[in-house]
Amino acid sequence: MSSTWNDYIVNIVSQSKNGDGVPQCAKGCILGMEGGTIWNTLTHDLALQLQGSEASDIAKCFRTKDFSLFMKRGVYAEGKKYLFIKDEEGTVAYGKGITLQATKCGVIVAICTKDGNQPAVNRAVDVVAGYLQSLNM
Repeated sequence: MSSTWNDYIVNIVSQSKNGDGVPQCAKGCILGMEGGTIWNTLTHDLALQLQGSEASDIAKCFRTKDFSLFMKRGVYAEGKKYLFIKDEEGTVAYGKGITLQATKCGVIVAICTKDGNQPAVNRAVDVVAGYLQSLNM
């Protein structure tokens, strides 16, 4: 099952390409909203390596629609702090260089490349999240 989730990460990176064909998304992951279990394979080249409580913190914020943790200390992924910018109705959250979007039972997390175009990453995440939601996932 996890290899299928890897395909969604590859799709996000592919969807984020700019006009020159350069991906704007460096890597990502998909995690369960209940507890934050990572669904994709962690050994995949494009897999975001969340550490410690990062996945469970992300899952909890989306499950409860309470982003005060992100507001207080930022969003953490791979031990790096991303400045929290805003959330939209508890389903999408943006940080400087990171995009998070909930589906019915999961959360997609994607990291922008250094000097990448974050709106391209936002769109790519939204496409995959919309598809997963259409599958009731």
